[in-house]
Amino acid sequence: MGAFFINHINSKVSVAALDKIYEEKGFLDPFVVSMGDYQLRLYKKKLLDVQNFIQRESISLYACGSIVYNKYNYEKSLKALLSDYSAGKIDPSALSGNYVLIFHDRKINKIEFFVDPAFIKNVYFDKVNRVISSDFLAIIDAVDNTFTLNRTAVIENITTGHLISPDTYVNEIQKLDKVNIKELAVDFTGIIFNVIKPDIVSNLTSRNDAIDHAILTLNSYFLNVASLSNEFGAHIGLTGGFDSRLLLMLGKKHISRLVTNSFWRPDSKEYLH
Repeated sequence: MGAFFINHINSKVSVAALDKIYEEKGFLDPFVVSMGDYQLRLYKKKLLDVQNFIQRESISLYACGSIVYNKYNYEKSLKALLSDYSAGKIDPSALSGNYVLIFHDRKINKIEFFVDPAFIKNVYFDKVNRVISSDFLAIIDAVDNTFTLNRTAVIENITTGHLISPDTYVNEIQKLDKVNIKELAVDFTGIIFNVIKPDIVSNLTSRNDAIDHAILTLNSYFLNVASLSNEFGAHIGLTGGFDSRLLLMLGKKHISRLVTNSFWRPDSKEYLH
């Protein structure tokens, strides 16, 4: 997935602590770049030696996560995204994945930060110290600050197995979501936070129409990610249910390098017949 860490130039951040925790997680040799009043440390995916940024004469794109644009593979997707962004014509319907995209226009010193519209990509921030990262522990280790335990969040996670945004295990760090993204520019002056939202079809009038639309949408998704999946391989976990069978059918239709796995319960008749 890669990783990133952004801090304001006046933030008290320990670079040594950052390097240590990322090295422990397997992320080495970050690409470091200044963006106006901020510094970005960008790490490649651990298992793939694939460059996750493009720099042009005036505008650059820095990416974290899995990105597919206009049915292209990873490298071409980044190039096409940067080209369309520069022309002001990114097509939301052609963009898939869980990602963070950071565009920096050096001529006008504009920084625009995009996260996927479902907020699948984890993004954490400390607005007081003005740091934002894909990694909660990186903020904990690198920032010169004493954090206080969010007891309610810990109890919620222990009792339910989940933690709902924006809460994290400490009070001073929040997780980015569709509510606080609208207010974040106030604390991170100079960065525009945004979401590239595709159009949503809401005029379906019957169950059959809804089913047909769902199948077409899923088929379009697998067609869109086929180049990326065939480039690196794809892995999907399945059950024996209808949803999984539909995903398998559509996935096999478009993806040649598709690895599947399932599971079973010893006493389940569903997996014995």
